[in-house]
Amino acid sequence: MTRHAWRLVAPAGALLLGLAGCAPGAEADSADAGQGFPRTVENCGREIVLESEPENVLTIGSSALNYLAAAGAGDRIVARSGEFYVEEPDWASEAVAGAENITPEDPGTEQVLGTGADLVVHSGLFATTYEDLQGAGVPSLVTAGDCLHAGADIGEPPVDFGTINQQILEYGDLFGTQEVAAANVEANESVLDEATAQAAGLPERTAAALYYFGDGAPLSAYGGIGIINTQFEITNLSNVFATEETDFFDVSRESVLDADPDVLVVVYGFSGEDFEEASERLLAEPGFEELTAAREGALVGMRSDSTVNNPEAFAGLASLAEQLAELD
Repeated sequence: MTRHAWRLVAPAGALLLGLAGCAPGAEADSADAGQGFPRTVENCGREIVLESEPENVLTIGSSALNYLAAAGAGDRIVARSGEFYVEEPDWASEAVAGAENITPEDPGTEQVLGTGADLVVHSGLFATTYEDLQGAGVPSLVTAGDCLHAGADIGEPPVDFGTINQQILEYGDLFGTQEVAAANVEANESVLDEATAQAAGLPERTAAALYYFGDGAPLSAYGGIGIINTQFEITNLSNVFATEETDFFDVSRESVLDADPDVLVVVYGFSGEDFEEASERLLAEPGFEELTAAREGALVGMRSDSTVNNPEAFAGLASLAEQLAELD
């Protein structure tokens, strides 16, 4: 049994069977889906009561937006926020076309309440709090695998692609869009199988995933928590910062130089920059042009939303496997 960021809890007098009680990738029994409301969801150690099926959702962050689009619930999103300058993937554009983008940054309490949302889905609240929203009658749910990032340390297991697919199915159950969710999970499994097959012959290499969160932001790296480590494992990459027990952290130039990874994974898009612009900025760091990866041209790019816990991570894996194959 795998414990995830949220699962359904059966309240007194009701039979609510959530998918989180099953192994990742398990299919929902149609007889158990959409058991009605009110229902209680256990989310990052909290029990969240949803009085009725959510109709007006505010998403905070790219992951939440992509999850709901993949689950077939993109039309429930009335407002979106906190994506900074990361564009949604092409497959999600039409599904979320009706949502107003209220701010590229993290919204405050008044901004959230001003949307009229009856549910907030997010990977972390950084300009408001769970308590403030709950006090105003607006429940909020953290996306799968992001409890630590959201400030709730409940000892989540490592995130893998089964975690992501299961979260899609759970949202499908919550919003009554089970068929769309199941179809997209099946498509994700095909992408995973193809990328895994392509990566099978790749050599073992060390890697660091590096990025800048904004124009004036310090250099940051991905630690040992998060889906990027699964992406690395499948493509025979070893994260030189895997011992860091966090998802992201500010990293010193000296640490990168000392690690001297075989491959630099340049994560881009936080400020609207492309791979070339992000690579140029990274290699301008003193000494970085002498890194093994720089000298051998072993730089690969990944969109920022394809490196975190959400459905776009499948496309991120496929792109990573393809780029690494081209290095050989």
